Amino acid sequence: MKHSLKGLRNVLIVLFLFMVSLSFSFTTNYADWYGLTFLQPSPSMIAFSEKAGGDIDLLKTSSFVYTFESNVNPRQSSMVTNGFTFSFTIADHLPFSDFRYGMISATYDLWAKLIGFRLGNQTKENIIGFGGSIGLGLENTELLVGTSNFADDFNLTDFKHYNSVYNLGLMGLIRLFFEIPVNNKNFPSVMYNFSYGVGMTVYGPFLPNLESVQDFEDVERVYNIMNHTLTVRVKF
Repeated sequence: MKHSLKGLRNVLIVLFLFMVSLSFSFTTNYADWYGLTFLQPSPSMIAFSEKAGGDIDLLKTSSFVYTFESNVNPRQSSMVTNGFTFSFTIADHLPFSDFRYGMISATYDLWAKLIGFRLGNQTKENIIGFGGSIGLGLENTELLVGTSNFADDFNLTDFKHYNSVYNLGLMGLIRLFFEIPVNNKNFPSVMYNFSYGVGMTVYGPFLPNLESVQDFEDVERVYNIMNHTLTVRVKF
């Protein structure tokens, strides 16, 4: 039994060193990633969309995402990288919509690139790794209300405007990614990223003047998050 455990330990050590050696071979100093993701709305914003008679569908949660990645020690290659990610929804910036949902988020990311392998005649490795992120997200739901468009009615409640409600949340995510090399000088890699974690409302829902919305305490404040992200590395 002891010999079996010792042998298993030696195999695990060799496997770990092998993965580390692969990681050092494909780690880069820094990288810029641009792409699309689908953000997860909070229960508060889902509830307000129901009150507005709207629906937060995939189109409304589709978002532009930017990620900056660099080695933990910029002067030395390593299997661990860190960085940050910014994302914001797209559909809420389009006109001609009576109901809007929007979100902007920012996270700090920590990544571990574990396995690299080639398929066929690939000159660079496919990379598999995992990581974690923590950050904040600010959501808003807007509904066009009122009937007037006359200047004399500007100070009246029936002048057309958007009722807006906001929600500030904290998020913690575990990420699994798969990076595929592309034979292009300016766009050398494509990455698929799956994220799963927990979100928590830290303040909200609240109005544009930061005043809390009343009679809205029964909505779940802790919720699951699941995101799919596709990005392209861009070399300037």
